[in-house]
Amino acid sequence: MVQLIGAVNRVRNEIIMKITLASKIIVGLFALSMATPALAAGSTPWLDRDNPGGSGDWENLSALATPECVFTDTGLSTAGTAGYRCDIAAGSQCTNTAAVACRDTKVRFIFNDNRGGQATTDWLNRDQPSGTGDWELTSQLLTVECKFTATNTPMTTSPPTSAGPGPYTCGTPDSRAGGSGVNARNNGAPVNNIAVRFSW
Repeated sequence: MVQLIGAVNRVRNEIIMKITLASKIIVGLFALSMATPALAAGSTPWLDRDNPGGSGDWENLSALATPECVFTDTGLSTAGTAGYRCDIAAGSQCTNTAAVACRDTKVRFIFNDNRGGQATTDWLNRDQPSGTGDWELTSQLLTVECKFTATNTPMTTSPPTSAGPGPYTCGTPDSRAGGSGVNARNNGAPVNNIAVRFSW
C-alpha cells in the first residue's frame, strides 16, 4: 500500500510539473504574440534612373519612390483624412491637435527607376501614437547607399572645397536626398554615373 501511494505521488508530481511547464510555454507564446513585431529588414536593388548629362546625375528619393500610408487598424488609406500627411519627405505623419487625435499609421515605399529596378518595402511602423502624434518619418525608416556604376565602388559625399560643396552627395533620405553628382561642381567635367540602394 505504501508503495502504491508513493507511485501515485510520483505520477501526481510529474503531472503537476508537466502542467506547470505547459502553462509557462502557453504564457510565453501569448506574450510573444502580443509583442510588437520587429521590422523586417530589406533593400531595393541598385537604382539608376538618371545619367550624368545636363546638370548632373540625380538619383533622388522623390524621383524614385512613392509612399502609401494606411491606418494600422483598418488598412484604409490616410489620404484625404484631416490632420494626416503622407508624402516622400515626411513618410506618414500626424500631429495631435484639439480637433485630431492621431491613430496609428504605417507606410510603405514603392520604388521604380523606370529601367527595371523595382521594389516595395514592408509596411513600416516604428512609432505608436503618443502625446504629440504618430511619426513614421522617412528619415528614420530608410537608409541610403550610393556607388559609382562603372567601378562598382562605394560613393560617399565629397568633402567641400574652397569653392563650396564637392560634386557628389549621398545622404539621409528625404525628398531631395539619395545620391547626386553635380557637373558644375566637378571642375567643368561630367560626373561619373551613380546608383543608389535604399534599405529598411
